[in-house]
Amino acid sequence: MVFEVAFIWVAIVEMLCQVVQGITGFGATVLGAPFITALLGTQTGGPYGTLISHILLIGMAIPCFKKVSWKDLVKVIVVCGPFEAVGAYWGYKVPSVVTQIVIGFAVTLIACINIYKIFIKDALLRRQGRTVDEGLSNSVANKVFQYACLVIGGLVNGAYSVGGPLITVYALNSIEDKEKFRNTMVWVWVIMNSILVIPQQIIGGLYTPRLLSCIVVTLPLSILGVFAGMKLMKHLNKDLFLKIVYVLLLIVGGNMFIRALLAL
Repeated sequence: MVFEVAFIWVAIVEMLCQVVQGITGFGATVLGAPFITALLGTQTGGPYGTLISHILLIGMAIPCFKKVSWKDLVKVIVVCGPFEAVGAYWGYKVPSVVTQIVIGFAVTLIACINIYKIFIKDALLRRQGRTVDEGLSNSVANKVFQYACLVIGGLVNGAYSVGGPLITVYALNSIEDKEKFRNTMVWVWVIMNSILVIPQQIIGGLYTPRLLSCIVVTLPLSILGVFAGMKLMKHLNKDLFLKIVYVLLLIVGGNMFIRALLAL
């Protein structure tokens, strides 16, 4: 086991990111990536973020077992699974940067539209004493949109492991209860990472003694962050919860879009 002062800074960053993940069920890896890769380097920082989040998500998934939208979870796995297999082949045909630009832009646009709706439009309607539009969750158009998110999310996740934001968009449109949304997202990433990402990283020999040492040092504070986030979520009303989720989705989509553009 090795120790570096940088591990302490990584622990603090990871704790703060896990507070967010404890609330929403996703996002810690993307939020922490710029800081953690700067501290550990890309070769260690990338797989570190995936592994620490996976360990913590498993810890979150076990007590959340009873309150999960199993219908939506099964739907994500059944619909995304076959398209991930197609995406694994398709990834050799389309450049990764092009896919990330398109998906990043689409998710950013969706997040911006919903941020406008819940931050500005709904507030104006309430001031005018009018009913807030609850959306078209049962419309045919919205159902088509949801399944399109799953299909495209499966394709790009199989190709480049970047389908997460679109799968999150599906869940936001399908699951109304904030706790069920969070718990379902936790189980989605536990299953998807267990099948796809973690085995690839193990086979690739990415789990070095330095990375595992960093996990050991940072895990206690990370666990504290998750517990804090889960406690906070219980005190958030639905509107505030959705605001946090859509702002986080904006950060995820915007980060993907900007980084892909810079890579051109």
